[in-house]
Amino acid sequence: MKSLNGKLAALAAVLAIGATAASAQTVALKASIPFAFNVGKQTMPAGDYRIPMNAAHYMVISNVGEHTTRIAGANALVTNPTEQPRLVFECRASHCALRQVHAGGGWGYEFPAKWSGPDAKELARVMTVPVSSAY
Repeated sequence: MKSLNGKLAALAAVLAIGATAASAQTVALKASIPFAFNVGKQTMPAGDYRIPMNAAHYMVISNVGEHTTRIAGANALVTNPTEQPRLVFECRASHCALRQVHAGGGWGYEFPAKWSGPDAKELARVMTVPVSSAY
């Protein structure tokens, strides 16, 4: 039990240091998304997007061409630190939904799946859109 508590304390310390380091610099992801998609209940058109990354439980996504911004509640996502930044979508017959934002460096956002209607029973296709990051 002491070993488990020690490991949990060490993990908490690493996460706290990582969160502090992440908040010291603002990273914004940039992506060209070639299809319309949903973020929560909000529909976003195809276009160029900017996503400032922060450690909060929400994500801000801005359509650069249309000068529109949306805010969506999100869960923290812990990923492999060596993964490249990317956006992950689940697509079904009538539309796509943003499910994950991988910021690179082992973290990102995740959105709960909320399919309803005829699409709810359909198997989703996973689509990945690469992003670039700028500090």
